[in-house]
Amino acid sequence: MADYSTIAESIFEVNVKGADEWMVRCIFNEHSGSPMQFNIKKGLYFCFSCHEKGDIKSLMNYLGKRFADVEVDVANIVGKLG
Repeated sequence: MADYSTIAESIFEVNVKGADEWMVRCIFNEHSGSPMQFNIKKGLYFCFSCHEKGDIKSLMNYLGKRFADVEVDVANIVGKLG
């Protein structure tokens, strides 16, 4: 199963880390501290303020990256840790 924790830490301001569900600051709206839930195993997110939702692919598209690039970045990061 995938683990998107490294990606989440590089994109979001993380407020609370649960086992799979993290509470992060929403990057889609301008409200300071808007709560967003991000599942690090499934790559799914939902903002409780603006109701933006999607998966890791739509998040990467929003950020202007291709999903394949993210997989390479994660592979490089994991390779450096191991």
